Amino acid sequence: MIWPFMSLVLCLFKKDKTYFPNLLWMFFMYYGMTFALSIESLDNDIVRYQEMLLNIRADKLSFTNILSEHLLSGEFDLYSITVAYIASLFSSSINVLTFLFSIIFGYFLTRNIYLIQTKSDLKNPFILVLIVLFFFLNPIHNINGARFYTALQIFVYGILYFIHTKKKKYLLFCLLTPIIHFSYYLPIIILIFSSLLRKFPKIIFYFFVVSIVSSELLTNEIISNFVSKIGVSVFEERTIGYTDKELIDLYLEDNSTNLNWYIKYLNYFLKIGLNILVISVYFLRIKTILKNDFDKQFFSISLFVFSLGNFLSNHFVIGRFYSLGALLIVSFMIYFLSKSENKYFMYRIGFLRHIVMTCLLIFSIVGIRTWLFSMSLSTIFLNPIFSIFIENHVSINDLLRGFI
Repeated sequence: MIWPFMSLVLCLFKKDKTYFPNLLWMFFMYYGMTFALSIESLDNDIVRYQEMLLNIRADKLSFTNILSEHLLSGEFDLYSITVAYIASLFSSSINVLTFLFSIIFGYFLTRNIYLIQTKSDLKNPFILVLIVLFFFLNPIHNINGARFYTALQIFVYGILYFIHTKKKKYLLFCLLTPIIHFSYYLPIIILIFSSLLRKFPKIIFYFFVVSIVSSELLTNEIISNFVSKIGVSVFEERTIGYTDKELIDLYLEDNSTNLNWYIKYLNYFLKIGLNILVISVYFLRIKTILKNDFDKQFFSISLFVFSLGNFLSNHFVIGRFYSLGALLIVSFMIYFLSKSENKYFMYRIGFLRHIVMTCLLIFSIVGIRTWLFSMSLSTIFLNPIFSIFIENHVSINDLLRGFI
């Protein structure tokens, strides 16, 4: 394998603290190069991206013409069509497309990991669990749905780097996300409100408590009606798949029978773990948070976005925005609990820490299992040179299905 050699070379440059995320980024690119479509992935967006690539390759139109047709069809997302066009210049292989997706997604994911790594106490086992969770909240194999999850990774990048550096240029990354996935006008609105309320963490906490209870009462139809009312008219046609009752019922009926039990209840483990953690931090460490303006604003923004994610979490599509709030609140917890004055916090909450760690580890372990849907044997056992000559990569999940 080539990875141990690459790791050795990069470790020689220890003065550059980015050697680990850069190594990770290279691995993610290689994963994209050896990406495999499993049986479970045939309904994912990646199949549509592949069809888009094949159509562009067959039509042989200029990028201007392709873009014009794309916009005239009512599509406002420029990301997928642009990447597909670039891939078509080289090949019709899906692996060229997933390689390009992984370059962009992997860059922002590794920069986010690098940032929280620099703010972390890596000797604390619980912090390590939170870092692993951070990865699996929006992992590299989410290039299966490249538009939404790449936009999510970039949005988090913009917020986190703005919070930590106070440089407004990072907010531009957030503002650009709607051209990757049109629905990101909603997080932009949420971010504006969170900024206005950032000085009122206590009010936001009570809002968070309400969101926990309400999330179990709000139905797909109620959430859909709410979103349709605040939707911009130009997006009305695009949002019908999020708000049309017949489409929602069809989706729910299909997924209620096809999902494994551990996938159905996975988000409940995540919610239980994070909700207990947030409540514990609030009641035991809120005075410490209020003493520091940076901590107070970081906590308030993260908790407000997380609370709104709670409200939306039970919707079959819009619920994906729960991951945005989860990523931000986990980022805050990693930073805050790594501070020396909070070193023994997890021991102060007693038995609750075992519940939190168990729930978050279950979520992460299932994330590893899900990765097998698109990871091939080439990803583990070969290297970029040999992998170039393999046309169709078989997922490890499909191989396991053949043996079990």
